[in-house]
Amino acid sequence: MKLVGVGWALLSATHGAFALAADLGDVAVSQISSTDPRGFATFGLAGLWTIVVGWLARQGRGGLPRGLGALGIAGGTDLVLLYLATLLGSDTFVLVFGGLASVVLGPAFWVWTGSALRR
Repeated sequence: MKLVGVGWALLSATHGAFALAADLGDVAVSQISSTDPRGFATFGLAGLWTIVVGWLARQGRGGLPRGLGALGIAGGTDLVLLYLATLLGSDTFVLVFGGLASVVLGPAFWVWTGSALRR
């Protein structure tokens, strides 16, 4: 599980660094990132990782609240759906799932996780 989390984080960071370098260098790049095609790591692996963490929390493992587990499963499922919407090129679903992930589910999951880990 740790390996997937670290891999996802590194691939996501690489995606961001590639995009930043392209923007700063005024370099035209294709729509598909060579470092993270269609958000595979940023959305797909992140979603799978979050689902597994949520599932483990729902089982009472890791000392995380069970409610946080349900939120993790919902947020992870949303990220996987966002990846699929990106893969299929559905702008409407990208906006819906992306909005939920970035404005509601993602922040709620990380704030609650931080609060739970501080205790």
